[in-house]
Amino acid sequence: MFFGMQLFLEIVMGSKNYKGTNTKSPTMHFIWQRCTALVLIPIFCWLLFSIVQFVHHSGSDDMVLFLAHPVNFTLIIVFVLASLYHGFLGMDDIMKDYISCGVLYKIIRKLLFVVCVFTCAVTVANLTFYHLLFRYFSGLK
Repeated sequence: MFFGMQLFLEIVMGSKNYKGTNTKSPTMHFIWQRCTALVLIPIFCWLLFSIVQFVHHSGSDDMVLFLAHPVNFTLIIVFVLASLYHGFLGMDDIMKDYISCGVLYKIIRKLLFVVCVFTCAVTVANLTFYHLLFRYFSGLK
């Protein structure tokens, strides 16, 4: 599964203790947080470089072609998904440290999960719509 989605669902949907972790989850949580960080570093550098290039050297037509290209589209989707998952893992760590009430922790964690899934779905749908729209109008097949 993508970026340990099984662990993500395991943490959110059920667990053995009130914090939502079992004996191996903290280690996997640490590993996945570092993996998402390693994925985000080069993609962020590429995205930053691309945005700077567009601001200084390109017009709106080039931006349409940029978003219409499948590799750029895929990297942007990966960036969004990895960012949301990395953010979820970070917020989960913060909540584990500062929320002592188990019931409140579970409620907030599930709310955070819903917000992440909704944001992911809307972002992917929006980017897909614009990607297909730009491919149609740019003449790419």
